[in-house]
Amino acid sequence: MDWERKVISIEKRLCIIWAVGAIVIGLLVYVVDRHGQVSFLPRYPIYPQTLSIFGAFGGVLPTLTHTFIFIVISSCVWATTIRHIYITCIFWVVVEFSMEIIQHSNITIYLKSLSLAQGTVGEPLYLFSLYGVFSIGDLIAVIVGAVLAFIVIMKNSKQGGLK
Repeated sequence: MDWERKVISIEKRLCIIWAVGAIVIGLLVYVVDRHGQVSFLPRYPIYPQTLSIFGAFGGVLPTLTHTFIFIVISSCVWATTIRHIYITCIFWVVVEFSMEIIQHSNITIYLKSLSLAQGTVGEPLYLFSLYGVFSIGDLIAVIVGAVLAFIVIMKNSKQGGLK
């Protein structure tokens, strides 16, 4: 279609502000709702142990923000047409879905049967599968994150005849 090839100009500064805002929200989930129990945060007794500001939504919010951030930043770097934005969205949805499906217990059993033992190249994949938790909610969050990213990118772009 002709409109897919139409050159667009993304307001990168605004999109990066959206992405940074999503990063802050994601970090809040890890610090407050998950009480700092993730590998990339320092092990200090400063995390609130009883506070949960995001409630049940905090369980899927990191997946939503990952998808949103990856799509927004990738689009700012690469996309020059609406078609590129679609490709970026689809690519990250496939990546995020794959990472979620790898966490399913049946996949973990399969990976274990492949003897992905300590010291092999496949060990990180096996450990990710072993310690991850598969969730339908996360799969839905991937779709929501992609749709929100697409909306933000389109609202912060200029394209001939479409705005």
